[in-house]
Amino acid sequence: MILLITAAPSASDCATRLAQSTGEPITVAGNFFDALARLRTATFDLAILDRNLAEAEPHQARALWAHLESTTVVELNLALTGFDRLMREVQSARKGSEHNRAAARQNATRLLQGEINQTLTTLLLDCDLAARITDLPSSASERIAAIRTDAENLRRQLTLSHTN
Repeated sequence: MILLITAAPSASDCATRLAQSTGEPITVAGNFFDALARLRTATFDLAILDRNLAEAEPHQARALWAHLESTTVVELNLALTGFDRLMREVQSARKGSEHNRAAARQNATRLLQGEINQTLTTLLLDCDLAARITDLPSSASERIAAIRTDAENLRRQLTLSHTN
């Protein structure tokens, strides 16, 4: 969903064209209070902020920026920007946002794989230490061996998924 924040008289026409071009629902907020209210009730992937409104009300603009969090923002002067340029800015912001999300996913995956690998290493070492205990019942020794095999299999699968 896209949030269009502008007091421009052409806001509804712009929203209609945006909806047709992007295939997404567009919500129009005519001022910062309306924008903040809409941000409290819905999640937006993209916000288009009219620079004229931001410059006219800088304190409210700062409050809005604090609430945008993970929303990608395109700020431009809608009175001077043609629709083609607006669409280029929207597409560019979307590509950048997708790139950032993909990089964050890859980083999170690497971190999780590292943590899992450390846990498996600890488990394998504990199994090796437990297997050295001489007076363990055979059922406990068998269970330790089975746990070690499972941990080795998990590590192998983790390695295979990391290389693919």
